Amino acid sequence: MRKQQDVFLFQAFGRSFWLAVIGSIAAISVTGSAFTEALAGDQSSKTATAATVIGAYTVNNVTYTLNGTTPTNIDAITFKIIAPGAQPTFVKAQAVNPGGTFYNCTTVLNVADYDATCNSTSPQLTVAAANQMTIVVSK
Repeated sequence: MRKQQDVFLFQAFGRSFWLAVIGSIAAISVTGSAFTEALAGDQSSKTATAATVIGAYTVNNVTYTLNGTTPTNIDAITFKIIAPGAQPTFVKAQAVNPGGTFYNCTTVLNVADYDATCNSTSPQLTVAAANQMTIVVSK
């Protein structure tokens, strides 16, 4: 009985219908993951190809806060700094290269690391313009 139902569904809708359904599901899953990556702020594919680490600072968990009214605007960049020793006193972030603004950041101690927040509204940073993240940290 089960085999007859399967054959009926295939014959009732046809091969092109099922191929279109499978193609649509694949397209939605790829688009959905790309959209989620843009919203989550994962910049792993947009990081600098060459980086120089001076000292013992480690930066991770870079995320963006999108504007509630205009979600194409980025209002803040946040990240964690692992900084053995003293709190970093000079922290800046740039998301547009070349020539983008370096935004001043504030840091707050959070157990073993520091939470950094960079207000990116003056001038307003946009999702379309963000192409490379550069973070400068020093004491």
